[in-house]
Amino acid sequence: MSSLPARPTLLEVDLDAAAHNMRAVRELVGAERTVFAVIKAGGYGFGAADALAHNLVPTLVDLDSARAYSEAATGPCDICVKVDVGLERLGVPAEQAVKTIRAMLDLPRLRLGGICAHPHADVGDDTSYADWQFARFTSVIDELEAQGVRVPVRLFAATPFVLRFPHTYLNAVDPGRMLYGIIMPDETPPVPLRPALRALKTHVVALKELTPRERFAERAPFPVTAPMRLGVVPIGSADGMLWLHAGRVLVRGHAAPLIGSPSLEHTRIDLTGVPDAAVGDEVVIIGRQGDLEITPAEVASRHHLGLHHVATTVGPRVPRVYLSATPRG
Repeated sequence: MSSLPARPTLLEVDLDAAAHNMRAVRELVGAERTVFAVIKAGGYGFGAADALAHNLVPTLVDLDSARAYSEAATGPCDICVKVDVGLERLGVPAEQAVKTIRAMLDLPRLRLGGICAHPHADVGDDTSYADWQFARFTSVIDELEAQGVRVPVRLFAATPFVLRFPHTYLNAVDPGRMLYGIIMPDETPPVPLRPALRALKTHVVALKELTPRERFAERAPFPVTAPMRLGVVPIGSADGMLWLHAGRVLVRGHAAPLIGSPSLEHTRIDLTGVPDAAVGDEVVIIGRQGDLEITPAEVASRHHLGLHHVATTVGPRVPRVYLSATPRG
């Protein structure tokens, strides 16, 4: 009887790679700057947000949210204010930022911990657009300080700017997906990075021997024109499998094609070419097995995803397992 868990599917996260990437970013930006590890989208899908419990500094984008924090605070509360300098998303418009921040600081219990931005990264070698956004941000800092408002944290450079525009670092940076080793095809990192996504794995939970149907063959869920060994794995569209496969998986060091589309809970695989495959065998959807590998880049390209969307597409039912060769106290 199998000792596998009920749903033996997991996403392996390489903590040593993440630690390496943090050291690489530190080498790049210098020891004098604060590195903020961004945890949006559950830490880019790797589950980093689960480690956070308290003592968070809220990022405010308007006066109404500042009033709400002021009323809820039981003591002095540091805040960070986001300034929109070009992305046209969340944030106080740069031209209104000084006035709005001053109004926030007039509210009880609020203290300015810093200001931040998420600049719009435009593809190309022309730095004029980046410089225009950077100037909008630094003008807010200059005007606040001229009015006697201290800005402890000055965070402007997000991932593309950390990679390309070192003059925008100020005293803090947001390397974002760099910490997970996620680099876009058109980017060349100035320091070596390692992917934190080690593997997306599952196991064979059922095997069937199929032969061509004598009746209603045209109504079969997929064509069977010759004897076939069919395997079933416990990951489906509810887990993101529609966008997480490369058309094949790896079993016992061999490539096994997917059969049809993933269903809600399960996916069929063709094990005809792996005659010794058995229930309980490891199945690699993304990652390396033996001499073969299916990379996140291949999966992203097949489904027209950004590389940073691969791990975030893995559904919350799939446990994240954190692996490290380094002993941790």
